[in-house]
Amino acid sequence: DAAQCRAGDVVLAVSSQMGLPTTVTSGIISAVGRTLLRTVEDVHRPLLQTDAPMNVGSGGGALVSTDGKLLGICTAFLAESNMGLSFALPINFVLPLLSAVQHPARKLIRAWDGMGVAPSGQGGVIVKQVYPNGSADRAGVRKGDRILRVGGLSLIGVESYYLASCGSAVGTTKTYRVLREGAEMDISLVMEEEPTASSSSRPPMVVQVTSLLKDAVIAELSPVARVKLGLDPDINGLVIDSVRPKSAASKFGIQPGDVLLSVNDTPVQTKSELDALLFGCKGPGRSNTFRFTRR
Repeated sequence: DAAQCRAGDVVLAVSSQMGLPTTVTSGIISAVGRTLLRTVEDVHRPLLQTDAPMNVGSGGGALVSTDGKLLGICTAFLAESNMGLSFALPINFVLPLLSAVQHPARKLIRAWDGMGVAPSGQGGVIVKQVYPNGSADRAGVRKGDRILRVGGLSLIGVESYYLASCGSAVGTTKTYRVLREGAEMDISLVMEEEPTASSSSRPPMVVQVTSLLKDAVIAELSPVARVKLGLDPDINGLVIDSVRPKSAASKFGIQPGDVLLSVNDTPVQTKSELDALLFGCKGPGRSNTFRFTRR
């Protein structure tokens, strides 16, 4: 279970680096829950960072503990760095994918708990969105709840939340420790199949705030981005390319890959349309309504 990894744990990377079969390198876990969300083209899962050397040919190799437990699959390294910045996809995310590969329809199924979260700044994560008729909604999770633990794992931030919750197989039951109005409680949720962006079970997110996108990089939807995000042809808008940490967008749970559909109920498809809408909505105390969808 990669959720049990801690910085400082000794690990081994086994791969075919530079075409040399069964090459073994060693190092430690440098960080857990690392994300490479520079653009919507990047990996959207928290990674294990290690200083165990990786090179060309390492991809698909095993990252294991010293007692032989598989922790992750070697995924990436920063070629421009000589500091041992290597990354592995936690095994928690790999196992559900193996089940999908073995499925007769070869359907990729990801687990989802029916909510959107954001960093709390006080440990754990804050629930920012509860999707109607989803697992979280049926279990009684409320917007504003603070999730402290998932399945016994204390949450450090959003990355550890995704690792502990959505890094599970569909149908798995997880116990969430929730803090609500000063009282802690346990809520059991069943992981469901993640809906597509067009699914009626996953309606658009609505955020009402004066200024939201100041520290977010926004791009127009290219054909490549549309395919990467799995968007239907009838979904139009602007894609969030990156979000600065601790910005207003980050605090409201906006993530790279989210698609902005409208501002104050006016659809937007180009950056010039967005600029014009925001320019016309300025004023003291003015609140704007941003509507997003997420794959």
